[in-house]
Amino acid sequence: MPKPTFINLTKAKREHFLAVALEEFAMNDYDHASITHIVKVLGIAKGSVYQYFENKKDLYGYLLEQATQRRLEYVKNLLRTPPQNIYDLFASLFVQTIQFDIENPLYSRLLANANNEKFSKDLGNAMIEQRKKSMDFMRGLLEREVLMGGIRFDLNIDLAGYLLAQINTNILDFLVIQNKIEGDTLLNPKKLKKAITDADIQSTARQIADFMRIGIKA
Repeated sequence: MPKPTFINLTKAKREHFLAVALEEFAMNDYDHASITHIVKVLGIAKGSVYQYFENKKDLYGYLLEQATQRRLEYVKNLLRTPPQNIYDLFASLFVQTIQFDIENPLYSRLLANANNEKFSKDLGNAMIEQRKKSMDFMRGLLEREVLMGGIRFDLNIDLAGYLLAQINTNILDFLVIQNKIEGDTLLNPKKLKKAITDADIQSTARQIADFMRIGIKA
């Protein structure tokens, strides 16, 4: 977590530092993200980073926490007054996730990287824990619905929670492929909003929810 030296920086300096660090970790996996490159872009001494954070892992963890909290803001109101139908709830959840991903492409990429991170000697099991948190969130929604009789009692809740977490984390990838989006559009919220329409978002979210409801039987 940030040290007092970082907290005492001006708001503008803190935001600039975090923006550069976020881009580095969003565009690279953990092992290839470079503190050296971060300080080069910022034009500061490498030692400054360790006055702000304990180490690379500490900085990464803080950015990941910020990304997670920001994503939760998008679904907070939805979870406070959820739709009665579990499939409508998931459709709405997917819509909120896509909107977050479009409006916050670097945070979105950071979270996707974390979810897909290979084992790192530095991180240890941290990434397994990150995936487990996402799975447990979905699992909680499903468990509640099982108790209410909305979905079948013999469902493998762990497997379903894992699959839904993976879909939710990577859902924007489908729209990017579907709309043949590439280049700097991927990191530009304004361009992404133009490339991916609200109708695309609603339709994709609903189709995934329908897939959950009826499966793929003929």
